[in-house]
Amino acid sequence: LKHLQDSGIEELRFVKEDIIHQLFYKDGSILRGYDFSFGVRRFMNVMKSAIGEGLCSHICSFLPKSAKVHKPYDAITKDELDKLKAVLLDDNLGFPLRDRAILIIAIYTGLRRSDIANLRLNNIDWEGDRIKIVQGKTGNPVALPLRPVVGNAIYDYITKERPQSDSPYIFLHSQKGTKLSSTFFSKMIKYGQS
Repeated sequence: LKHLQDSGIEELRFVKEDIIHQLFYKDGSILRGYDFSFGVRRFMNVMKSAIGEGLCSHICSFLPKSAKVHKPYDAITKDELDKLKAVLLDDNLGFPLRDRAILIIAIYTGLRRSDIANLRLNNIDWEGDRIKIVQGKTGNPVALPLRPVVGNAIYDYITKERPQSDSPYIFLHSQKGTKLSSTFFSKMIKYGQS
């Protein structure tokens, strides 16, 4: 309401779309998003009986249709990440090559566990130094740089530890030789936390 007063609007019936958008955007940048828009909608809903449903609907029609955004957060601290990298990259600790490669991919590429579980041998472009996949959650094609630390970990697993199999998937169960499911990663994480 203060914004409307500062804009010279003395009655709600004079509110126009550009006035509302000035509250949400400035120079192409978003000032306020979903939570603010949701709050204004709730306020207008409460005010329906006092100012009329038509006027409330009119004002709400100018509010941006922004989706709620969940901000990602760091699951572990930088110090913990540095310690984890040191353990993974220490060849003397005898960490299984498969688990090492999986964790290195997760750390250095940010791929989801389901996408790592579904990695196929042909997703690795060794010549072009790329990992090319279609993300399971979004359906979007993604090409990620194949950093040496990631490529080396995958190569070591494939050539030294991966069971002989015709499976197109990179990561297999040690005894069964079948593709890992994404639930395997949950168990691996729980095991690593203990």
